[in-house]
Amino acid sequence: MSRKARLCSPIHPNTIAIGVDVAKETFEARALSSDGRLGRRLRFGCNHAGFESLRVYCEGSTQALGGAEFVVAMEPTGHYGAAAFGSRRRSCSMS
Repeated sequence: MSRKARLCSPIHPNTIAIGVDVAKETFEARALSSDGRLGRRLRFGCNHAGFESLRVYCEGSTQALGGAEFVVAMEPTGHYGAAAFGSRRRSCSMS
């Protein structure tokens, strides 16, 4: 399977999707399971402490919603999302 095909493959039912609304100073995240259940909402700052709270939120929401893994989706809104993506890329494995 090509790299592009692997990246575009459907999300597994045990995967929790975390949507992040990107803004200048405050981001907002919400988890969604494959059966439509929503996690609590998280607002976090565009700083190291905020991104750490997002990591904890993702792990906790995945467990609370019965998932085995999670993916994070962000709308590329200008350069604001670059800080979050850069932070996550440095601190976790991207495969």
